[in-house]
Amino acid sequence: MNGESVYMYEAIRRAKDNGHCGNPVKNGVHREIQYPHQTEGEVIERLENRICRTPGIWRIYRSVNSRDTLKAKIDLINILVQQLAAPMSVTKKNPESVWKTALMQPKNRAERKYLIDIDTKDWEMVHQIQEAIIDKAIILDTIETPNGYHMITTPFDARLLAIWKDVASVQKDALYFVKKLEVPSHA
Repeated sequence: MNGESVYMYEAIRRAKDNGHCGNPVKNGVHREIQYPHQTEGEVIERLENRICRTPGIWRIYRSVNSRDTLKAKIDLINILVQQLAAPMSVTKKNPESVWKTALMQPKNRAERKYLIDIDTKDWEMVHQIQEAIIDKAIILDTIETPNGYHMITTPFDARLLAIWKDVASVQKDALYFVKKLEVPSHA
């Protein structure tokens, strides 16, 4: 199945980044879809407009793999039919939220890329990880994160990185870091 390919962006307000706020902080998540006719800047601007009234530190991420809208539409239909069949006492979910959740299901990805989450700024160690996979995968991008790097690659045998398990994890369908921003308190 091949529908239109889209990317998902998420703005995440993590409790561990926002402990300084004084009040107990709950995680916050906002999702936006990047359709082919939209730029990354437009999507990030929509996310920033959604979070601008919620103080704290936010991180914006993008899906490593694009999503197949045709596959996700089938999931959406199944979920909505299940909701219709559910008793009236069961809370119904917002269709837009259900659509975004359907898109993010691993089976609805349109590509197969891996993300290596590297939790160190030690560039020598990052280079060693690159060297370990250079003959087995194509390194598509390396993005600096607040605590290390995200490396996007073609698929490979994740066991190649077993010796770096304390600093690197391989994820087959994940979100990579785009930017960090702080929304000031209005107090």
